[in-house]
Amino acid sequence: MDVRFADGNIIITGNIKTNEDYLAIKTKIQERILLGDGAIAIVIADSTTISSSIIGFFLKVANKDKIPVTLKIASEKLRYILGELGLADLLNVSE
Repeated sequence: MDVRFADGNIIITGNIKTNEDYLAIKTKIQERILLGDGAIAIVIADSTTISSSIIGFFLKVANKDKIPVTLKIASEKLRYILGELGLADLLNVSE
């Protein structure tokens, strides 16, 4: 998995599956928040799954920190799962 910032988006490529992946994503988002980003846009280019810890962190950013989160997800399966969990609207999930 690779996480980088480009064109105003945090871009995640590869499968998200390890604790190290979670820490890399969390670190990149925290960097953007510290730089003063008023909203976080995340592109999940390849992964069909994400861990509950990552979902929890996204929810913390959106609910507690009051920073809008937008997830642009290529995987229809992952978009469906987030919809079934009732998170599609809160996390502004799109294709």
